[in-house]
Amino acid sequence: DAVKYFESEKKDRDRAMAVAELILCSPQMADLDYYSLFLDIIGYYRWKEEFPVALRWAYTLITFGEQHENGLNRDNHVRDLAEIYLQAGDLNTGLALFTRLALASPGDIWNYNTLGLILPRVGLPRLATEILDHALALISKSDPEHLAKQLTQQRQMIEDTSDRSAEIS
Repeated sequence: DAVKYFESEKKDRDRAMAVAELILCSPQMADLDYYSLFLDIIGYYRWKEEFPVALRWAYTLITFGEQHENGLNRDNHVRDLAEIYLQAGDLNTGLALFTRLALASPGDIWNYNTLGLILPRVGLPRLATEILDHALALISKSDPEHLAKQLTQQRQMIEDTSDRSAEIS
């Protein structure tokens, strides 16, 4: 209720996130949507480009997910973590995490979808093009998530801007 109060009535996102952090740091558990609190805090620090803080919360979410959800959303949590590393400029770590996800679940279209969105923004448009071409080939056989249109649009919107591929080891 305090988080909602600061967000909606006071329009004070900083205080709302401070309250959410206090809730998540508390040793007491309640009947709350902790997952949403984590995602809000991680998104907030990503938006503020405070990537070290966003990474800490992303790791905390992974731990929470393992402890309380038995790893149910592990891939989603690791995808978020990898995306933050890419946004923070740590291309090697972000791509290594995505590589592990892709090797573990080569047919998981969400890995390719996420990469298709983030790679052009972090200066890797050519890699994004390759990833999206692979994704489109993958879903040409089966598209249960109905992402063909979105992936096609992502592919068409990529501009061949400056490329940071040389920074990847």
